[in-house]
Amino acid sequence: MKKNMPFDSHVAEYETWYEEYPFVFQSEVEALRQMLPEGDRLTGIEVGLGTGQFSKALGIKEGVEPSPAMRT
Repeated sequence: MKKNMPFDSHVAEYETWYEEYPFVFQSEVEALRQMLPEGDRLTGIEVGLGTGQFSKALGIKEGVEPSPAMRT
């Protein structure tokens, strides 16, 4: 694995995006939501979940993130 991953040094900029573009973020969340299967008993994980903004918005409870800095 690379020692210097881009997201390790740009966490603040990544998080700021959600504050600066809330309508774009919500639009992307809704587009993703339409692609997810429906149901109360679904299970799965998100791979590359970043800081978890999309996971939280979509109700995803488990995931993995390779960047230690993003795992806040």
